[in-house]
Amino acid sequence: MNVKELIAQLQALDQDLDVLCGTDDENLVAPGHSFRLLEIDGVDVIEGERMRDASNAPTLKLGSGPAASKIACLAVTSDF
Repeated sequence: MNVKELIAQLQALDQDLDVLCGTDDENLVAPGHSFRLLEIDGVDVIEGERMRDASNAPTLKLGSGPAASKIACLAVTSDF
């Protein structure tokens, strides 16, 4: 999803609603739970290269370079 798509979806909602992120990704959900909620703590622009580590997990190599791009990054917290 890009910024334009996210803005369009959010603009269709009541502008006074709180926003939470949710996932059922088994890598993020605590044992015994079916989902995890996260609260958006901030937004920033970072520069890096999307890649996978040795275990094939998605990661980001921060910094500039030929394969790097600017990315809007939502900072989230599970403590709200």
